[in-house]
Amino acid sequence: MRKGIATEVTVTGKDLFAAMNAVMAAIEPQTSIPILKMVRMTVHPDKLTVTGTDLDMELTADVDVLSAEGKLDICVPAELLRASVRYAGVSPVVIRVDEVEYNRAASIDSDKTRREVYTKTEVTVDVAGGDQVFVIIDNAPASDWPEVAAGADFMAYESFTNGQLVEILERVAVAISTEETRYYLNGIYWEPGRFTATDGHRLVSHPYKGMLPTPKGSNAPISAIIPARAVKVLLSQAKGDIRTAVYPKPGGVPLLKFDYGDMRLVTKTIDGTYPDYPRVIPKEEPTDTKVSFSAAILRQALLSAVTFYKINRSRNGIAIRNDDGRAVLTTKAEKPDNQMQGGAFTARTFADWPKDSTMTHIGLNMRYLLDFVPKGGNLVLQMKDSGAPARVMVEGQDDVTRLVMPMRV
Repeated sequence: MRKGIATEVTVTGKDLFAAMNAVMAAIEPQTSIPILKMVRMTVHPDKLTVTGTDLDMELTADVDVLSAEGKLDICVPAELLRASVRYAGVSPVVIRVDEVEYNRAASIDSDKTRREVYTKTEVTVDVAGGDQVFVIIDNAPASDWPEVAAGADFMAYESFTNGQLVEILERVAVAISTEETRYYLNGIYWEPGRFTATDGHRLVSHPYKGMLPTPKGSNAPISAIIPARAVKVLLSQAKGDIRTAVYPKPGGVPLLKFDYGDMRLVTKTIDGTYPDYPRVIPKEEPTDTKVSFSAAILRQALLSAVTFYKINRSRNGIAIRNDDGRAVLTTKAEKPDNQMQGGAFTARTFADWPKDSTMTHIGLNMRYLLDFVPKGGNLVLQMKDSGAPARVMVEGQDDVTRLVMPMRV
């Protein structure tokens, strides 16, 4: 028996479905903790917020409310709620929370029974005025929700406009390490005025200037490592203007908050010391060898080399050589057990090798170099010697440092 409607809120189906798709990025599907498979729904005067978390990252999406009565703050299974509104489209969706009385038989002794009354919270999702009705009994109170930033006093930090933060992160993210032993490399290092990532084999360091005025009273500059998973969320979801805030957690690493559109991402940062990366960046000198490439030609040559490498299961190194004043790419696939197998790949790039250069070649990882080569325009490969990192300078991005470590080929 229903004891009466505690809450009723109406939203548009497609808006709630979009919000659910967004916050699901913070839910770890393999978790064994029931509350982490849920989302938290909270009604405010003009919006419904939906939140998901994995304890390290929290995503919140706002949904415009068409009407609301009473209060709502409850946790429900994420996949079930998303499935409930998957085909709702522009139809209204009414979410009701009821306290329902049930009674069941309870044994007193072997020959006597009595009726026991208990109350259960039910969440009803009504799509298009009763066309589809889902009753969710498996739910939890908001008091069970593990807040990532409980009690955090965030202070405004940097603000970015016109998608420029996403553009920077996209350029830097290619160098994020996936090596678990050096966990402090599994993200992007954010320090005042610069974002950096390295996996020990390549490095990208991208400076920036404040894109929008930072509000007065903002926090002092910070240095923090943004986890790769949070970076992935920003790259897939964030657009336009992004406002950031920081909570310098006493005795711990900072928390970061990113506001974009109707979304908020709160993430813990990686607790570790980022390496002293500036010491591996070679200083530019007049004696450096600079070879200017057409990005399209170099990219096509590297794509062909990668194909050759995959088919022959050879080493992933490629040599860039001076062949009679022109830059040529070469690689071999030798089979030690059978010299009659294998093969070689050569690609001419039509790039001039400086006449006064004393360098004859350099060996680089072909896939790492390919990650730095755009589809169009030009780039310069700057080399000190065959044992030093090579700098890749992309046309129009002169302030971005890209390094590829050398290897034997």
